[in-house]
Amino acid sequence: MRILVTGARGKVGAAAVAALTDAGHEITATDLGLPVFEARPDGVPYIRADLTDAGDAFAVVRGHDAVVHAAAIPDPISSPPHRVFENNLMAIFNTLEAAVRSGAARFVNLSSETVPGFIFPERPWVPDYLPVDERHPIRPQDPYATAKHFGEQLMDRAVRLSDITCVSLRPSWCSGRATTSRESGRGCASRRAQRASGPTPTSTTWRTRSDSPRPRPRPDTRSSTSQRPTSLRTSRSQRSPGASTASRRPRSDRRRSPAGERDLQRQGAPVARL
Repeated sequence: MRILVTGARGKVGAAAVAALTDAGHEITATDLGLPVFEARPDGVPYIRADLTDAGDAFAVVRGHDAVVHAAAIPDPISSPPHRVFENNLMAIFNTLEAAVRSGAARFVNLSSETVPGFIFPERPWVPDYLPVDERHPIRPQDPYATAKHFGEQLMDRAVRLSDITCVSLRPSWCSGRATTSRESGRGCASRRAQRASGPTPTSTTWRTRSDSPRPRPRPDTRSSTSQRPTSLRTSRSQRSPGASTASRRPRSDRRRSPAGERDLQRQGAPVARL
């Protein structure tokens, strides 16, 4: 079967190209990225096309038996709202219209779990029941979920006006290598902040005990009597009586050197001779 995969350089699109190629289908990939002018290692032909343009959409869809539509701006956060809505809605409208007019037999639409509306709302709300299924009421607020919802309605329209078979899928949180690495980095940063604020016995650790670096012991530079060697300690009972008396004698009663007495005489201070 000749199948066109849109958004072929995205996470879902790339996985679809690989799976359908392994299944023996004749695949054509399309996306907005620049083509590679050398021979592709997977042997899948690639066509650069902007599906928001009807001419591009009709040009790439023509001659295919089925379309897997995965092209879309993937979230409502990284782009202006009007760009998200316009791109995602017009891309599926033009591609589906081209599939209907060219006589394609099947159209698979990659919708989203955000269609019910509680993933990116401006006014948060919770689902009416769990687990959420296809019968849950749809109340989208953001442009991404709204465009995906309209895309599902366009699929119903295509079935009513032609013999094409349409399927809408709502995948949940598709992750690839880049997403996993990015989220792992965020997780490591949050765990470092948690360790700085205090121990968290119930938190999940990603590194094993043997892999975690052990802090090097720092030398203790504190000088206290309790940390001195035993050979240097001298108890009060071991001291000589003379040394003990001298240590308690007032400073004025201690013997002074002749040079010290001369200094005091120059300053006019009385000198007590012992």
